[in-house]
Amino acid sequence: MPRSSLRSSKSQLALCSPSPCSPAGLQSSKSQLELNAEQKIRTLAKLQRDSEALRRKSMHVTRTSQNCRAANQSKAQRVAEHSRKSEMQAEARHRSLMAEDATRQATVGQRQADERQRWHGWGERLENNICKISLARDAMAQAREERIRKKLEDDEEKLRRKAQHLQSVSSSRQLANLMKSEKVAEHQRQFAGSQEELLRQLVATDAARSSCVRSQREHELQRLETTGSHRDSTLAEAARVRQQLQQAAEQRTAEKLLRDSEAVLRKSQHLENETQRLHRHNRSIDEKVEKARYYERVVENARRSCDLSVH
Repeated sequence: MPRSSLRSSKSQLALCSPSPCSPAGLQSSKSQLELNAEQKIRTLAKLQRDSEALRRKSMHVTRTSQNCRAANQSKAQRVAEHSRKSEMQAEARHRSLMAEDATRQATVGQRQADERQRWHGWGERLENNICKISLARDAMAQAREERIRKKLEDDEEKLRRKAQHLQSVSSSRQLANLMKSEKVAEHQRQFAGSQEELLRQLVATDAARSSCVRSQREHELQRLETTGSHRDSTLAEAARVRQQLQQAAEQRTAEKLLRDSEAVLRKSQHLENETQRLHRHNRSIDEKVEKARYYERVVENARRSCDLSVH
């Protein structure tokens, strides 16, 4: 910036500022004005440098853009020429690859058809084996159920016959006990009559004989009561033994049913394990097939890459 403009700005600042009355105030005002003028001068100089830098930068950007535009045009021309040549080469390579790919696809299709036919035969044989195993398993299960049903029917028939036998034995014993009770009652009646007759005959002759007869009668009654209680205890023991035998028979039947159910469970577990083994075998076969297909794809890709590198 020229000195005249600086002087004019200083004079304008001096005219705009108020004039103090005291000399100290004049001194401080003068120094403040000088500081403000210097600050403004530095600011104006900075703005002038910035405008100069912007102008140089815009000129540099313009030259750079022109150079880049020219370089881009020449590069676009080279790229277009290279693209045209590449397209021609790619078209020729594509025609040759299509012919080779058609031949390879025919070969691969034939191989896949043979492989599918072979796997289809294996699958049919496997399904036939599975069907045979399933039919055999169903037949075995049906036979086992038939045996269990027959066993249950036999057990029920045995229990029914045993119950009938026990009922007949109980009724016969009850009849025997009833007859024996009647005999005992008849014997008691006869004995009581004989005793009464004897008592009537002897009551007039001897009182001591009467007391002896009474003691004998009491002894006979005690004996009869003892015999009756012994018979009752024997009948109770026989009933208890019959109940124990019936419980033992029921327990044996329950144990037999439990063993049969355990055998059925073991057989079902064996069949399930066999089914799982067949599934694992099928999975291993599928994995082998996938691995063979993967290797075929790898060989095919390697062959194609070799063909592409040759071309």
